[in-house]
Amino acid sequence: FTYPDHVGFSLGTEDDPDYIVMETHYDNPDQMKGVRDSSGLRFYYTPKVRQYDAGILEVGVNPTDAQIIPPQAESFDHTGFCYCLDPYLKELGQPINVFAAMPHAHLAGTAVRTKLVRDGMFQSYLGRDE
Repeated sequence: FTYPDHVGFSLGTEDDPDYIVMETHYDNPDQMKGVRDSSGLRFYYTPKVRQYDAGILEVGVNPTDAQIIPPQAESFDHTGFCYCLDPYLKELGQPINVFAAMPHAHLAGTAVRTKLVRDGMFQSYLGRDE
């Protein structure tokens, strides 16, 4: 994915990360032979500070026994809620803008949806893979 032109990921200040990790999840459930990986990252470094700093927020459901999918189940639904941002957003005093999402469910998942709900009302899907 690519950041919008007016957004950057800050590096080099005291508040920034000391390092970046690339984590690759391979998907070859049929174990096909001869499949080669050509993935990678391309970073562009510039001293020109962008209007907005990007951050990364991981949301999801902590693994529990409630997530054990019953044998032969045609579907299985599990819901989690994140209220963790509320105090930070109040302190920030302005909204955050989500510009990308990467749903992830390993091989057991066939559909993943991340919804934005504000004041109890559905706003939109932030991420959707069905």
